[in-house]
Amino acid sequence: IEIFAKVNPLAMEPFHELAAGGVKEPVKEAQPFLAGFLSDKDRKGLLHEFDVVKSSGGTVDFDLATGDELRSIEPTLSDAVACGVLLRGQYFINPPKYADSLATAVVKRGAELKTGFDVAEIQDTDNGVTVVSTRGGDASQEFITADAVVIATGAWLDKLARRFGVKAIVQAGRGYSFSVKPDVIPSHPVYFPTQR
Repeated sequence: IEIFAKVNPLAMEPFHELAAGGVKEPVKEAQPFLAGFLSDKDRKGLLHEFDVVKSSGGTVDFDLATGDELRSIEPTLSDAVACGVLLRGQYFINPPKYADSLATAVVKRGAELKTGFDVAEIQDTDNGVTVVSTRGGDASQEFITADAVVIATGAWLDKLARRFGVKAIVQAGRGYSFSVKPDVIPSHPVYFPTQR
């Protein structure tokens, strides 16, 4: 946790650099970010996490709120939300739009964007690297050669980087999503930590 307390203050600067480099999709500040709970007991779990952050040297700017106070900010919340937390200093993006904007910016600056290229192997060569994509066997291999490669595959890092001595384990977080078409779109980011 202590390392996150040191790294978190540095998190926004790269987004400013990306914006200066042409990424047009905005990073938005939540005003505020809402966390909702069905009971005060559920909320105590998040408050404990905040205590751990503070004891590690980090900061969390928040206020406690009743369910009615949350609904006054975000009327789309139901009466089942009994209490919550109002978090300040939190930012969010629209991930698909941000990724598209990032792709557009790097192509505009001269990069070639190759889609549909599933990396199967990275080969170290005498004068750089060869990146191999295999589709259904050797007959359909594709290759890209480059001076260097950055492996940024998240949980799949081990598959491509272990042969180069990388021993870091990257564990995938579990994500949940569902799509609904509400009568009214929420105007704030809302998170239900207990239900995820």
